[in-house]
Amino acid sequence: MATLEQIAWAAGLFEGEGSITFMPRGEHADLQVALVMTDEDVVRRFDAIVDRGRVYGPYSPLSHGLRRKPIWRWMATGDAAHDVLDLIGPWLSPRRAAQALRYGVSLEGENRKT
Repeated sequence: MATLEQIAWAAGLFEGEGSITFMPRGEHADLQVALVMTDEDVVRRFDAIVDRGRVYGPYSPLSHGLRRKPIWRWMATGDAAHDVLDLIGPWLSPRRAAQALRYGVSLEGENRKT
């Protein structure tokens, strides 16, 4: 179980590096949250804290050849994505809360930290 400090750290990382979108799935779409970075250890730390989703990679960037570091991607979809936003949502900025709301996810509530 992650501490409040760890969850706040994860929220800060997601604030700067994360994304909230919908992923098409046949006739419907699932909520998707993702984090993409070149620092594997940081992505894996985030994954361990939120305890949902999965880490993918490494992927080699297509541009700039060997001068680029491998990319690591953490992603959660559907219920897992909702669980992650429920966990880190209270620490996200109003801008991120508005982004989530565009996808029908409310981060507002009595536990909101911002």
